[in-house]
Amino acid sequence: MEANDDKKLFSKLVPEKILPKDFDNSILPDFGFELDIFQKQGIYYLNKRDSVFIAAHTSSGKTILAHFCIINALRNGQKVIYTSPIKALSNQKYYEFRQIYSKETENVGIVTGDVQINEDAPILIMTTEILRNRLFKNTIENLSYVIFDEIHYINDKERGVVWEESIIQLDKNVCLLFLSATISNPLEFSEWVGRIKNKTIHVIKTEKRVIPLEYFLFKNMEFYDLNGKKIPEMNTEDQKPKISLQKQSNIRKFGNKQDQSQLQKKFSLTLFLQKIRFDSLPAIFFNFSRNKCEEYMNICSSISFIGVTERKKILDFLTLNKIESEHRKFWIKGIASHHSGLIPIEKEAVELLFQQNLIKILFATETMAMGLNMPAKSVIFLHPFKKGKLLATTPFLQMSGRAGRRGLDKEGKVFINFENCTHEELKKIIYGQPEPLISTFKISFNLILNLLKYNFNVLQYLKHSFSELSTQRSQISDHERKIELEKMLKDITIVENFQVDKLIENFQSIRCGDFVQDAEWAVDFYGNCGLIDHISSDAIHLKTSEPEQTSVTSGLHFEAESVIGFENMENITTVPFLDILQLNNKLSFIKKSDCFIVGKGDFEWENALQFLKNKTVSGHALGMQLIETLNNLSNLKKDILQLNEEIGRPVLKIKFSQTLKRHILNDESKLIDLKHGQKGSYYYLEYEKRAKFLEEHKYIEGENLLLKGQIASEIRTLNDIVITEMLFHNDFDEMTGEMIIALFSCMICNEKEIIKSKTKISEVKTSYNSQEYIDKKSDKLDLSFLDILDKRVHEVNNLLIEYKIQEPLFLNYTAVKPIYLWCQGKDLRTSTENEITKGGFVRVALRLHESIKEMQNVCNILQNNSLLEKLRKYESILVRDVICQESLYLKRNNEGV
Repeated sequence: MEANDDKKLFSKLVPEKILPKDFDNSILPDFGFELDIFQKQGIYYLNKRDSVFIAAHTSSGKTILAHFCIINALRNGQKVIYTSPIKALSNQKYYEFRQIYSKETENVGIVTGDVQINEDAPILIMTTEILRNRLFKNTIENLSYVIFDEIHYINDKERGVVWEESIIQLDKNVCLLFLSATISNPLEFSEWVGRIKNKTIHVIKTEKRVIPLEYFLFKNMEFYDLNGKKIPEMNTEDQKPKISLQKQSNIRKFGNKQDQSQLQKKFSLTLFLQKIRFDSLPAIFFNFSRNKCEEYMNICSSISFIGVTERKKILDFLTLNKIESEHRKFWIKGIASHHSGLIPIEKEAVELLFQQNLIKILFATETMAMGLNMPAKSVIFLHPFKKGKLLATTPFLQMSGRAGRRGLDKEGKVFINFENCTHEELKKIIYGQPEPLISTFKISFNLILNLLKYNFNVLQYLKHSFSELSTQRSQISDHERKIELEKMLKDITIVENFQVDKLIENFQSIRCGDFVQDAEWAVDFYGNCGLIDHISSDAIHLKTSEPEQTSVTSGLHFEAESVIGFENMENITTVPFLDILQLNNKLSFIKKSDCFIVGKGDFEWENALQFLKNKTVSGHALGMQLIETLNNLSNLKKDILQLNEEIGRPVLKIKFSQTLKRHILNDESKLIDLKHGQKGSYYYLEYEKRAKFLEEHKYIEGENLLLKGQIASEIRTLNDIVITEMLFHNDFDEMTGEMIIALFSCMICNEKEIIKSKTKISEVKTSYNSQEYIDKKSDKLDLSFLDILDKRVHEVNNLLIEYKIQEPLFLNYTAVKPIYLWCQGKDLRTSTENEITKGGFVRVALRLHESIKEMQNVCNILQNNSLLEKLRKYESILVRDVICQESLYLKRNNEGV
């Protein structure tokens, strides 16, 4: 076992507001303004080629550190990579960096799933998945810095693993910059990175926001502070709404209940906007429903929040960028929504207009808080609940952090509706601890195949995951303990003795479920002897049965000095026989320091066995199994009796003690070797099961990829095993192009819209995980090709169960019909109507484009020209119109916005 430098500090917290003694202002680029202390601290360490973790509040200016990395890399003729969790943020950063660094030469490039621009640029923006894939292929040269923006996204259950893989694979000489919102364990995360890279990560935290936040609670149009006291200045006469309160009573007289509800919402929202006044704008109203965002935007549509000049700027922007949208009528009043149901160009238009202070009221879902540069003066939570639960601290901090614009506002305002919660509950959220960074690492077939493909040591790779930090931490102390154990073992000199070894074997085999008896009370078997329930630090806890007339003679005694053997047995938790058989009715214990006997020794076996046989045979299926076990134990009686006669001899007692000590030290040494050996990984058993599956189904042979393995390693966006099996069963031969692409959509779509069934349940396909279904013969579409997919998925899922691999595949049929229609040439409205949001459809189509490109590589390997031609033909049909609409951030002509 090797150990890292035992004196090395892998993560170090930088003292707040204290610059290093040798700090020199000359290393600071001219940003045109005075930097904060935390920014100077970060630049100091980055300039020394040290890696840095910045955990700072929203809108604190973390991006300045990214700019320093870029400036330094350009100065030294090296490359810098900026990664982000979402494509929208990547596009926004591309737009921002190009404004600064591409005035003379094109220094900025971007690579996402559907966009590749200037891939050889020194400043390269890419998604984390692209970075991971390139690191596998080792195609990045002259790399100086990698910037991981929004690193807290590593907590994402689905995609977080990609961040861990990228960090593990990066060369230790690359300087790393992690940018994060406030989290609770930056030191722990940085220690993990430091350990696997054998370097120190400097952690810099901000304790306070640059722009402080002021909180207002409200209900029934009255405002309160965080202690639940009314705020006088916001509840005075001049603050009363100008709308007549008589209108509220009139609502009850108007239309049906739905109309009344809509009018009530309109009335309440209008009152609220009058209360907070125009000097609280621009404002973001956070919601957790796309439909609610649209509903509230419609409610506000009767009011214009901008003047003539601002309206003209919006119209000019829309004309310049040739943007047509149903939301245009809202935008020209300074109102907008922002959520995943919008197509990308609509969301980008809203972002750019909001940044120019042309949108005053924005209704948005939480995704807008994910790193996008969209600060506001106020943030409002009309309903601070998500899925019926009050918001957690981390998402609340992310969203409320959008309030307060640096350089414009003295403070940001946060308004929270507390009609359905208390002010104390809200205070817990506001001042609570944010979530820690956790490991979402998971082992997959694709990971194993690619590690083998690119000659990685799979088991060593798995031991570098964030979840293995505790093992990594103990490496040094365990290394020292290993040396100490070896020395202690050398000092023990004993003569081999069969009787002693047999006695040790019996002693060390003590487990939960064994008979144990207090030697001092050897008369009453059932009152003072029982089966071990569990072993704690100071006692052996027994499950005992009702006393009956059975006597016990002298047994095998282990004195107090022999109890050392129990030190390694404290965490044993196997289920005791008596507990299974429901014979026990009380719990007692024997102190370790007392003498005790083991039930495998010399008491009246026949009486004890007969008692248990009588109890178990009558009425329990496990009875015979227990009887067989006890009969086997009784066969040890003669050997144990002979040992018991000799145990009192002083010489044997010394030999026993020494031999026991040697056994224990050897076991501890072996445990350390196992813990830090290749098989000591938390993921080893999962790896072993998957490797066995791959070997037995002809994907790999040893550590080499076979043809099926090569194919599966190329498939990342679809299910690699299912698609590979379909390819080798020629399942795609009789399918048309639109069928194939629609089939692919089942594996990548995660949209949540429900599709209404038009026929009986027996005629629909149902998704296992979300009760979404489609009509197999809906609108005369023949979707029977899905039966082939269902068959393969069923086969693969059964195999996974057979190999005890918990990785079942679930299908989502939401996009099947829309994609099928789109690939037949239908327009966007026809394809998506009543099925899926336009934004959701575009996302699925763009991911399908990635899948098609992967499958084209697969076809080239297999020389499957028939499938290749189908994919090429329908690629151009899929990627058309709104699907290939250029991002506003990637255009040159939007600089005049």
